[in-house]
Amino acid sequence: LGYEREVTKVLDALQKQNENKRQSLLLSATLTQGIEQLSEVSLRHPVFIDAAAEEGEESEKNLVCPENLTQTFLLVPAKLRLVALGAFVLWKSQSKGKKMLIF
Repeated sequence: LGYEREVTKVLDALQKQNENKRQSLLLSATLTQGIEQLSEVSLRHPVFIDAAAEEGEESEKNLVCPENLTQTFLLVPAKLRLVALGAFVLWKSQSKGKKMLIF
C-alpha cells in the first residue's frame, strides 16, 4: 500500500483512545492484497460486501442521504495529507455519538 505504517499508527491511537466503543468501516474500490492485510490488522470481524448493483437494476433511486449527515472536506498540500487525516480522525473521534466515513 505504501502508507500502511502510517494508517496502522492512526488505528493504534484510536484503539487506545476508544477501546471497544468504536465501529470501523474500510471501504475500497478495489480489493487488493494490501487492502485485505489492512482489514486484518484494523478490523475485528471483517465482513466483505460487494456493493455493485446488478445490470439493469435501478438502485440509485433507492439511495437516500440522511438529513443530519454532515460532509466535510479538507484541501491540504500533498505532503500534509496523512498528517491532516490523522489529526482530523483523532479530533472527530473525541465527539461522543458521532460516526465518520472517510474516502
